[in-house]
Amino acid sequence: MANLSLLALRKKIPALTEALHGRVTDHHRFMLQRLLGQVENLEKEIASFDTRIAQATRRGVKRATMAVAHTLLCTSWQLLKDGSVYKDPGHDYFQKLHAD
Repeated sequence: MANLSLLALRKKIPALTEALHGRVTDHHRFMLQRLLGQVENLEKEIASFDTRIAQATRRGVKRATMAVAHTLLCTSWQLLKDGSVYKDPGHDYFQKLHAD
């Protein structure tokens, strides 16, 4: 299976090489900005999970890891079951949810 994917990628090397010598248009900049925005949102999500794990450390790292894994699993299941698109609740969702 891996060999097949490598062969498929090897066929694209000339096109990729040509693309590296091309020009960046306004459309490309627009698309790159959208992609960078998505990366920034994912970084915020990761930071949120890191914060959640750090807060739960007092209860044990294994328990915190399982709690985060449970959250990811439940979210993934709902998305797959409903066929819906993920809507980011915000980087501070857990802080708001468990505010003292």
